[in-house]
Amino acid sequence: MSLEKRFQHWSDITNDTAAAILVLAEVLAKKPKQLLSVADAAKQLGVRREKVLAWIHAGKLPATNTATSSRPRYRISKAALKEFVTLEKPKRLRVPRIV
Repeated sequence: MSLEKRFQHWSDITNDTAAAILVLAEVLAKKPKQLLSVADAAKQLGVRREKVLAWIHAGKLPATNTATSSRPRYRISKAALKEFVTLEKPKRLRVPRIV
């Protein structure tokens, strides 16, 4: 469904501002995830979460800390994960299918 049709659908039910927000929410919900959590990356690589954190701390796997508190919350881009697997070829790593 086009954005105009979605907007019209929602504006029939509510006001224009709410309709625009609802259309944006629909679009964002369908957007594929580009950043992975440490747990997601570990699952795709078939290793433990602690191993992924060790690679991040060693500087081998680039990650971004998205936390606003003192406890880090790392996010890893799919591109960085693919590059890491290609260049590093870590031991005991199952061949991942990074989607």
